[in-house]
Amino acid sequence: MKIKFQFTRLLALLTSLFFLHMNCHGNVARDSLKRTWPIRIQLGNQDVGFGSENTFSSFNPRLSVGTTYLYNKNLKHQLGQHLNMDFTNNRVLGNKLSLQSHFFYRYLHKSGIYGELGIGLGLMRQFYARPIYEKEATGSGYQAAKSSGVNSLNFGYEISLGYTFQNESRIPIQAIFLSSALRIQYPYFNTAAFPIIPLSLTQIGVQLKLNQQ
Repeated sequence: MKIKFQFTRLLALLTSLFFLHMNCHGNVARDSLKRTWPIRIQLGNQDVGFGSENTFSSFNPRLSVGTTYLYNKNLKHQLGQHLNMDFTNNRVLGNKLSLQSHFFYRYLHKSGIYGELGIGLGLMRQFYARPIYEKEATGSGYQAAKSSGVNSLNFGYEISLGYTFQNESRIPIQAIFLSSALRIQYPYFNTAAFPIIPLSLTQIGVQLKLNQQ
């Protein structure tokens, strides 16, 4: 419980720093700093296991919506942070709702193709995949138990390959990308049997530019 509490405080701190940093730069004159505030939408699949061998062993759709921020203005070597809200539908492991924060390094080639490596952590709410039961007060049988889910933590890495469209492009699409990720979730429902569980993710995404500051 203590580890979970400290982790939750750390995630809250990172999220607060993210919005504080954006607010500070928002006060800079428009002429001296032009940045986009994009929306990132990702669709993908989640499965259990390490590596790509289990990625498509079953289909568990996943939707992620968030934003991103670049901490530097270097066109070639970029450092930034993603902040996402994710929902995963998984009939075996149970549905998940999570808040994720990732710090990343991106190498952008002049052709528009880029590679990205990120590490991050998240807070997850996991719901039981099937009805659960508990003993009746009389001890003579079992009855359906009410549950609003279980809090979990996760950390891991993500690798992405994408293409960034030119700034002068009139279309709202700023970038398209394909990503592969591995996350370690702790705890799962039964900590005695499954203290941790590895989750592999494969996603395709699009980054949309809404306005410029």
